[in-house]
Amino acid sequence: MTNSDTAPLESASPDQLGKLLLRQTGATRLRSTVWSVAALLFFGLGFVFLFTDLRPLAIVPIAGGLLYMIAVLYGRLKSIECYEDGVIVRKLFKSHTVLHKDVAAVQFLAVRKYSQGLYQGTISHFTIMPMLDKTVTLRIHGSRKDSERIWAIVQTVLTRNPDARLEEIL
Repeated sequence: MTNSDTAPLESASPDQLGKLLLRQTGATRLRSTVWSVAALLFFGLGFVFLFTDLRPLAIVPIAGGLLYMIAVLYGRLKSIECYEDGVIVRKLFKSHTVLHKDVAAVQFLAVRKYSQGLYQGTISHFTIMPMLDKTVTLRIHGSRKDSERIWAIVQTVLTRNPDARLEEIL
């Protein structure tokens, strides 16, 4: 026998969680635009190959373009939505809803990534640990502003549930 006040809302709709406070997707506009342009260039090269003597090689750039588009779509499908009463973490084929009052602990880590001195983005690691359900983890490659938005989500969860802990990632 479960009490509806303490049972996690695994299939809860956003309407039951109140007003949307913050939302972060796994893809930035700039990254999506750049990767989409790269995909279009690959597709264009593949179609040029189709109408020349290099027809057998056309599959290679077309496949490359498809991989870029899949990466853009995958990034768009990952998201964290923070509502007044809970958090929804969406992944490719899964959606996890956790009420603020059911959160035992939260982990957050943001690491800026540099290559040869040039900033490439920030990788944000977000984990929410409910008291009764499985731990939900999401890793997002974005900008510094994206990591600040995820940190604001963490602060909201900790503010709305004083019993929740911020745990260190080892």
